[in-house]
Amino acid sequence: MHSRGRVGRGRSGRGPAHPVRTTQGRSSPVAASHNAMQSQANQTVDSYTALRTLTDGSRSYSFRTPLQMRRFIDAGLTHSKTYPSDVAFVLRCLGSADTAGLQRLGEICRFPHAVDAGVNKEACSFQRVTCALLHLVTLPALMNSLLTQCYNPIMATLADNLDLASICRCAKALADQGSIADPNYRPYHQEQDGGMWQPETWVQMLQPIVNFLNQVVQRLGCNTEDELQQMQQSVASLQQTAQAFKAHGDCAGEYGVVNNLGNLGRLLAIKQAEQQRVLRKETHGLQQHVHRQRQQRSGPGRLQADQDGPGETRPDGPRHDNDHTSINSISIAPTQQEVLCHVSAYLPANVPGTVIHLEEGSPEAHKDLHFRLLRHDMVAELCESAVRFQQAGGSDSLALPKGATSGRANLPGIDDDMSLFVYGNVEIKNLMTAKFGAGVQYEVAFDDLPFNTGKTSGQRREYWEKSRRLQHGTLVALWWDRSAATRPRAQQASDPCITFATISMRNEQQLAPREAGHRPQIGIRLCQGCGANDEILMAALGGKLPGHTVMLQSSGSFFAYEPILKALQSTQTMPLADYIAAPKLRADSSGPEPPTAGRTGGASFIKDLLSHGNRLFGNRGPVGRESPPPTAAAARVGGPAYLTQDASFRLDLSCLLDEAVHDDEALNAVKTIDLLAGHWPSDTLQEVTTLDQSQLLALQAALSRELALVQGPPGTGKTYVGIQAVKALLANTSGNAKDLDPGTGHVDDLPNAADPLTHPCVGPVLIVCFTNHALDQFLEGLLAAGLTDMVRVGGRSKNDALAQYNIHELVRDKAMPAQKQLLYGCYNRAGALEQRIGELKASLMQGELAWPAVKHHVEMVAPDLHESLVSRKRPMDDEFEEAVSNKRHFWWQWLHGHRRNNAQNKAAAAADARAQASQVAGHNSFDVLAEQPNFQTTGPPATEVPAAANTEPGEWGEQGVAALAGQRLAGQRLHIAPNRDLEDLLAAEDAWTMTRTEREMLYNCWDEQLRSGWLGELKLAMREYESVRDEQRRIHADVDLNVLKGARLVGMTTAGVANKQELVAAMAPKVVIVEEAGEVFEAHILASLAPTTEHLILIGDHEQLRPKPQLYALQTESGQGYNLDLSLFERLVRQGFPVATLEQQRRMRPSVSRLIRNTIYPSLQDHASVCNYPRVKGMVHNVFFWDHNHPEGGRDENASKQNSAEAAMAARLALYLTQQGYKAGDITILTPYVGQLLLLRAEVRKYMRFVVSERDAEELAAAQGDEDTEGSQDSPAAKEKLPGSKLGFAAEISRVNLNDCVRVATVDNFQGEESTIIILSLVRNNKQGMIGFLKTSNRINVMLSRAKHGMYILGHADTLTASKKSTMWRQVTGLLEGDDAVGQALPVVCANHPESVNMLRSAADFDTFARDGGCSLQCSARMPCGHSCPRLCHPDDSRHVTVQCPKACTHVLQPCGHPCPKLCYQDCGLCTRPMPNLLLPCGHTAHDIPCHRALKPDLVACTEKVSVHLPHCGHTIQVRCGDVAAVQADASKCTATCGSNLECGHTCQHRCGACLLSTVRGSTTGSSKGSLASAPPIPVSSYQHLACSQVCSRDLLCGHTCGKSCHGGSTCPPCTRLCSVKCGHGQCKGLCTDLCAPCAEPCRWLCQHQGQCKLPCGAPCTRLPCNERCTLQLSCGHRCPSVCGEPCPSTKFCIHCGDKSLTAYDIIMDENRTLRDYDKGEVTENPLIVLACGHVLPMTSMDGYLELHRAYAKDQQGNWTTPCQLEAGEQQALKSCPICRQPLTQIMRYGRPLNHMKVQHADIKFFLHCNQELAEADKMYGAASKAASDSASRAGEGRQALGRRPAKHSMDATVIGLQHAKHLAEQSARAYQVVQGLRPPTVAVFQAARCAIQSLQDQQLSAASKPVDSVLGALDVPRPDRGPSCKAMIGYCQAVTVWMAASVTILQRLVDLNQQASNPQQQLSAEVKKLWSDANWAYEDAGRHAAEAQKLALQDRAPQTVVPLRLRQH
Repeated sequence: MHSRGRVGRGRSGRGPAHPVRTTQGRSSPVAASHNAMQSQANQTVDSYTALRTLTDGSRSYSFRTPLQMRRFIDAGLTHSKTYPSDVAFVLRCLGSADTAGLQRLGEICRFPHAVDAGVNKEACSFQRVTCALLHLVTLPALMNSLLTQCYNPIMATLADNLDLASICRCAKALADQGSIADPNYRPYHQEQDGGMWQPETWVQMLQPIVNFLNQVVQRLGCNTEDELQQMQQSVASLQQTAQAFKAHGDCAGEYGVVNNLGNLGRLLAIKQAEQQRVLRKETHGLQQHVHRQRQQRSGPGRLQADQDGPGETRPDGPRHDNDHTSINSISIAPTQQEVLCHVSAYLPANVPGTVIHLEEGSPEAHKDLHFRLLRHDMVAELCESAVRFQQAGGSDSLALPKGATSGRANLPGIDDDMSLFVYGNVEIKNLMTAKFGAGVQYEVAFDDLPFNTGKTSGQRREYWEKSRRLQHGTLVALWWDRSAATRPRAQQASDPCITFATISMRNEQQLAPREAGHRPQIGIRLCQGCGANDEILMAALGGKLPGHTVMLQSSGSFFAYEPILKALQSTQTMPLADYIAAPKLRADSSGPEPPTAGRTGGASFIKDLLSHGNRLFGNRGPVGRESPPPTAAAARVGGPAYLTQDASFRLDLSCLLDEAVHDDEALNAVKTIDLLAGHWPSDTLQEVTTLDQSQLLALQAALSRELALVQGPPGTGKTYVGIQAVKALLANTSGNAKDLDPGTGHVDDLPNAADPLTHPCVGPVLIVCFTNHALDQFLEGLLAAGLTDMVRVGGRSKNDALAQYNIHELVRDKAMPAQKQLLYGCYNRAGALEQRIGELKASLMQGELAWPAVKHHVEMVAPDLHESLVSRKRPMDDEFEEAVSNKRHFWWQWLHGHRRNNAQNKAAAAADARAQASQVAGHNSFDVLAEQPNFQTTGPPATEVPAAANTEPGEWGEQGVAALAGQRLAGQRLHIAPNRDLEDLLAAEDAWTMTRTEREMLYNCWDEQLRSGWLGELKLAMREYESVRDEQRRIHADVDLNVLKGARLVGMTTAGVANKQELVAAMAPKVVIVEEAGEVFEAHILASLAPTTEHLILIGDHEQLRPKPQLYALQTESGQGYNLDLSLFERLVRQGFPVATLEQQRRMRPSVSRLIRNTIYPSLQDHASVCNYPRVKGMVHNVFFWDHNHPEGGRDENASKQNSAEAAMAARLALYLTQQGYKAGDITILTPYVGQLLLLRAEVRKYMRFVVSERDAEELAAAQGDEDTEGSQDSPAAKEKLPGSKLGFAAEISRVNLNDCVRVATVDNFQGEESTIIILSLVRNNKQGMIGFLKTSNRINVMLSRAKHGMYILGHADTLTASKKSTMWRQVTGLLEGDDAVGQALPVVCANHPESVNMLRSAADFDTFARDGGCSLQCSARMPCGHSCPRLCHPDDSRHVTVQCPKACTHVLQPCGHPCPKLCYQDCGLCTRPMPNLLLPCGHTAHDIPCHRALKPDLVACTEKVSVHLPHCGHTIQVRCGDVAAVQADASKCTATCGSNLECGHTCQHRCGACLLSTVRGSTTGSSKGSLASAPPIPVSSYQHLACSQVCSRDLLCGHTCGKSCHGGSTCPPCTRLCSVKCGHGQCKGLCTDLCAPCAEPCRWLCQHQGQCKLPCGAPCTRLPCNERCTLQLSCGHRCPSVCGEPCPSTKFCIHCGDKSLTAYDIIMDENRTLRDYDKGEVTENPLIVLACGHVLPMTSMDGYLELHRAYAKDQQGNWTTPCQLEAGEQQALKSCPICRQPLTQIMRYGRPLNHMKVQHADIKFFLHCNQELAEADKMYGAASKAASDSASRAGEGRQALGRRPAKHSMDATVIGLQHAKHLAEQSARAYQVVQGLRPPTVAVFQAARCAIQSLQDQQLSAASKPVDSVLGALDVPRPDRGPSCKAMIGYCQAVTVWMAASVTILQRLVDLNQQASNPQQQLSAEVKKLWSDANWAYEDAGRHAAEAQKLALQDRAPQTVVPLRLRQH
């Protein structure tokens, strides 16, 4: 944000002061304009091209003449008005940081201006440039845009550079001359301008200035006294100017300018008063202010405010860290201190005057009150549960059942409806980012719930799909108790650490993982202001949270509160504040009290004062009319401001007339209604519309009052009145005011724009409902009324008819190009940040730091040590010393090794001398870094470094990183007191002379510094990532705004409005309609009001259900005065606000409506239609109270109640009513309790289908989650599984017709709905007279007013009437008793026998007296089949169409004459009697053939098997007799196996017929199946066989066999099995295709005869084999049968007592002998070899099989003498077992030949790996080839431009070439990293063998006779090699990388010098030539390496050939 000395500061700003200039006395001429601009001076410039060229071009360009500025401004105006939906492009061009737009605006602002500039070039015209610029930036489309990241910088730039005092002087000068015309501007000048915008009237001149000042005040503010004073002076000057202009004559639109200036002045006065009030508070103190307010507000009739104020106003200070005076400082999510605080929260009562720290009756106090009450309702339950959890022992005890780690906590003193769920052993798994999801989030794992233990993954997934636990947006708390050792000193011993987060990712697959051992996982997003963010971050990076961590979730709903609370915090204005925030209303109910000083009036300037931009100025209504403000004496509820401004406005209600009305007089009467004068033709409207008198009066109130209350008792049609009001509003107003010119009010040339002279502009009408269901119902009614110009905002609509109007559907592909470009930029930035966050995560999570990660840091902080490390390595130098994976790297040797020997010290001394000389010669450029505080040069010893557990939350810095590193390197560091301190070590010159402890201390320092820097950068990247996502959200909202501003109706929920506050404000709705306002929290309505709201219509009924807080203490019934459930509707009615009440109901029959008319609505009338309702069929009474004495169920008063008798009675009564002919959809069962809803669902399921609403389904799921899954035994329904489809009220409608389903619902979720018949289950029956929910008259009203034809109440009358808290039930039961409609037996009447009346006392009586819906008599009616009806008396189906006769069928089947065996109601069909024996034409006999088939034996297929010879193939096969003809006709049906030998060596296993068919289809003759019988036989040898289906089974190089399908002669694919390389030290865990390093551990081959092998385990052994039998004994006591030196086998291989079934296979003799057949002598002469696979072979057989004679030489006696040189030879597969073909492992005797094969195999795999990696590098270069070519061409153009100034197009080409060169440089560096990392896996074994030989020579104490490398070669230990072509390619990639970096530097310097140098010719020539010469070596070196790589690639041996790159010349 810019500095705060903006507009009105004169010369104090960065821009110069602009005096009023004239053409006389002007200064020297300005330079001529640019040639390109001069050539277009007289032409119409394309707006798009002009804007893009002038803002995307070089920043070195600047405006030279006013004409250029005018054309620039005109381009913006033209594009904005031509494409109003593409203002994003204009905003991006003007305000984006990526363009030069802000620079252009600054140039215009700083250019001198004058009122008589004419066409002068040294001063711009005030009228045509300055005013035009302000007109451009204050266009409504720009001001209303949500791209604040572009618009706010525009305002800041203008505010910083414009001199407002000069603007006011210019305006005054024009007023003094009486005209805005420029005397030096001639008509022909205007013709040359081409019609560019300029003000035509003084209103058009002043309006942009006033709009600009309004935006500055709103967006930038006037926060200092000087700024406020300067702004007030400017406004006063403009007011004087306006008055001076008015003195010269009236002008259209002057009212708007004058009124808006006055409003702006009053707004500044309010800000000044607020500043003074804040200053007084700061001077006298907040506590004294609160004390004074408390004394002033105490008195009779007021609630005594006896509690301390909030935050700093409390005498003892704030209660906790989230206790603040201002609600804007309060965190929405609770904090740790707040949750654990034992001091009561500051909670003002919902009574005027209780917000003692704010001014009484102020909007701020009103918002403060509702914010604190609503937030307390959200957090109180969690706070109480957390305190109880802490008292119960916290995370150490978990307060769970024994043995459980997750579940519902058993907390003492907590009600059942307040649940705390605990999830144990929480682990932070990962830090994740999602640019399309929740942004930065953490993945956590926890223990599963105990009842999920033992279930399958599918069952667990089904549970999580139905459960409401851990829903998206739910608030959770991570809780861990620190141990005493890790707790900070400042923290109490009992204080845990708590971090709050919301669920951001919920995937049922991750909550119920399939893999064994995996725990449930969820994604969380930390709440803002969380104190332990750093600890969570470190845990996600591999650390651990101290102590046992659990996750807590309360039963509260956080996501339903958060958007409302945020909206209350962000709302700066309160429209209609004098009505809403007034402490009390006038006694005469005529309106609010007159405004006091400093307050705002609802009908006065407050609505305009708090508006945005042009919605404030110029769009108030018709021009030329000015309405005087209302006086205090006549103050009533005023009309909407958009109507009161035009006294000539006439309302047209012809849209409400019936289509059949043709009375001209009536039509004229309803078309010219003077609404403002009180004219209302009620009688005429009642005749020509369907509205009754009360509805018409309500409609009048809704249209004429700026705040209208419409009360609709049940059934009176309040929704219908709301729809009619919407129709009238749309017919008499126009759409969004974006189509108006702000100066004149005229309509731009846009299609379908309404004329504001006859239609006031109100923007979209905003319709707000509390629930999605209510919103859908209201919008459906609008659609039915023909209103289709609507948009529904929100994604939870279940109505298919509204799908096409959803915002998500309407914005598809509606983003403009500029918006798309901004979105692409956000996506790219987010992607780059994701990549960087991943890199930083990997760096922080690595264990021991490798040299590449350390070397640059060491070079900066300790250059001498860096030189010592890199230049004086250990003497064992080879080309692989840079490999970080090699543990023998010099960095590893320095960190873990020891000091050097004397010879190395001598070499180090010489190197020290050279280093000192180089330091004297030049200064180290990195020395300055040593002085910066970021690098720790001194510090405590390693033993004094504090652990991570000793740090406070939020203190993770260098210590936290050290702790993380300590966790990762535990056991790798020795903490011994060092010999030197850290400062001396950093200043040392030789790193190799340090002790081990000193090295570790130095490493710890570097590790801590590096990780601290990485952690800081990671936090910065995370914050930037969130910023990018917010910007992306605003851009998407701007796309939505384009659609919303074009609609007439916008429907949203209250939560949706709160979530999209910026969008609603930009949409600027002046009319807001709230449906069911009596059920909506007042805070929700406050959050739904936009700053521009001028008309609020509340439709509801305060006598029905109230809002539902979670806490009983906040409800009105509690009597504590908080009254959070008191809606705005009810509060205003109670305060005497005028309300229009509907009085005629059209729903209930009179016997139902009188129950609420005589108790609540005395003026309620019945429409004539309800008096003609038919009686309820089958019932004696239409309304009846079944009074029973069955007790209720439930654990205590707080638990949800149940009554099983009522549930059974209700379900059976519903079935009885459907038997009377009612549809199931006409019947609804209501209950006030969710527990009873569970029972009702189970009972109704027994008889019929049912349906529940979405909200009821959620409550059922919550109840089931608490009881079913937790094992509660109180409810029978709890034990019953939910149905697979719950038929949600708006779900699965396509599969189930709702008319076939009985509705089961709770009373609270049925408000606003109705049903033909209501069955009401009241549940309560107890001796104490406790009725809970039923005592509220609002709820009684709802449950008694839902029925249309009939209502049947099930309950206990004595319990209801005994309650002292409710008198309504006594009235209701008294009315029913008067009609004899109360009784313990329910009377029912038979429709067929009216004299039969049965009294039913229980559900079982239905089966006794009315089982089929009638009576107990038999039906006895004759059915069409002739039998009597089997049912009892039934009123339904009198024609017996659906009755199924159960008697036996009497028909005789034809033609067989058998009797029909089926029942009477079944279709007879064909005769199916089985015929035992049937002779077929073929001579065989068929058995049990159905009778109707036996009539035609020739059609029966014979199933006897016969042999058939096929001539084509010669096979004889067995087929069924009936198929002989088909098989003979088609030989391809031959089922015999082909058996032919294939080319692959296998036999064909396919069917012969398949091969034959393949042969015929492949022939050129085109033979078909039909011609096979007549064609000559085809030899099998000529078959074209199908592909071989057998397994390949060829031996692979790894020793495995190929398991793929046979692939002929092609090469076998790579082996995908686990690697078989295994020894006694370990086993390779990778696949066969992975690089595998031979074992470098010492060899374990040892025996008493030949000693031990001295080489590494993976090298070919040099020790001679031993032929003696092993002398050890097995555990059985017998001698081992194996050879000496091999591990002894188990006892089952003993030749004396082993397994009798085991055999030994002799390859030479080709025989198998059991081990028991071997005698002692045979085994001694020829020991047995036991392989790892379990097979046994004699030693001589194995020696021959493995050709041991090639590995060792023998003497004449057959003894092994010396190892033989092994030849590399051809590629050989690893040897495998000759029996089972498993690879041979762990046989030490054959270590030399086997290890030789393994080393060769490792080399082969390495070269194959090289092929793949180099091919990948080749792809990188291939993708960048075009960029390289462009780079070279652009660079060439730059070189040709030396010696002259580059032209513009040449420089543009250089810039493009620079971009391509940067791209190729990145690709080159990436390819170099790929090829540089290619390291042979045999390095380790080669190094180990070399060390072993060196050690042997050292032990001989004499000089080695041969060099070590010679000995290695003789011992068949190959030197690892990458291959010459690979080496050349590494050099090539390195050279190309260096050369491309040099090219980037050259091109960048070309661009920089061109921008900086005024005459860069010589400088460009010198510098660029030097840069080109410096890059020549890299270019030449790259070419040399490329040629070498091409040549050497052809010379490599076959198995080592590396795929050469497609080298390109760059």
